[in-house]
Amino acid sequence: MIQFISPYQTILLPDGQILPGCFPTIEWFNTIQSYISVQNKTIIDIGCCIFSYGIQALTNGAKFVTGLDISPIRVTESKQLIEFCGFNNEAEVICSSFEQYTPQKVYDLGLLSMIIHHLKDPEQQIKKLIVLFKRNLY
Repeated sequence: MIQFISPYQTILLPDGQILPGCFPTIEWFNTIQSYISVQNKTIIDIGCCIFSYGIQALTNGAKFVTGLDISPIRVTESKQLIEFCGFNNEAEVICSSFEQYTPQKVYDLGLLSMIIHHLKDPEQQIKKLIVLFKRNLY
């Protein structure tokens, strides 16, 4: 079984195993799914931590997920989880702040969880988000 420094987010693995955590990741993701399907969507998860939402999205049929996190430790853990789950060709994780990130593509969906308060210029970054997403931001 894969081990993380901090069991922050609960993760439902593709084989049905659950990695426990203190944040209700699965419930939050299921709430998103009740509004919009991730099936065949390209997604960016800004502030991805250990990529738990990315794993949930890929398990539910997302086409490709990009994770973005400022912590090198979390990026390393995310890459380990992606490999462990067998999603190497459907995912990438980039170590960068959103302010410094230059998107290489437009995404169908954006997932943001607890990051707005970390942004230095939230208004400017929200304008950047609007351009980045084709359709939806959650």
